[in-house]
Amino acid sequence: AGDRAGTEEVAAADGRAVSVVSVHLAPPTRGMPELRRLGVERLVTLVSTLSAQGPVLVGGDFNFHYGAAAYPADLFDAAQLEPTFKTLGTVFPTGDKRGATIDFIFNHGAGQLTATSHHPLELHSDHDAVVADLAWTVDAPVAAPEVITSNPYGTGAERRRAARELRRTVLAAQPGGMVE
Repeated sequence: AGDRAGTEEVAAADGRAVSVVSVHLAPPTRGMPELRRLGVERLVTLVSTLSAQGPVLVGGDFNFHYGAAAYPADLFDAAQLEPTFKTLGTVFPTGDKRGATIDFIFNHGAGQLTATSHHPLELHSDHDAVVADLAWTVDAPVAAPEVITSNPYGTGAERRRAARELRRTVLAAQPGGMVE
């Protein structure tokens, strides 16, 4: 549809994952069909798929001005894609021509991630990058303890592992404490 996108999933050591999507929608071109809305519709489908793994951040050049008639707020709202401009209540130009705000970072992680600040970063381009700080609003998942089952008919290695774990647990217990 005349758009380009790249996707990367980033996983933290604590098991939380964030998908990051880079977007460049085709600009309006005289004599060509309008492709930006179609590009956003395809993006929404991708975000919906990726969101099964956790929050999704989308950033890039959307080639429409924030809040203008071409800005597809209906699609972004329905997909729960919130730009940092809306979250933080501040807007700044990102395009060097006519001060347009055409580059965005969208967060599809409400309730999990929130933008705490954002600012433009001058690049050697006709666009400034949008840089945002985000914070987790939920604690990292607690890993379930590993269950080791003693099997008197198991292999020698399995029986030794069960005995070592039992010994380690007993030695780690506080005096007067209980061992489960």
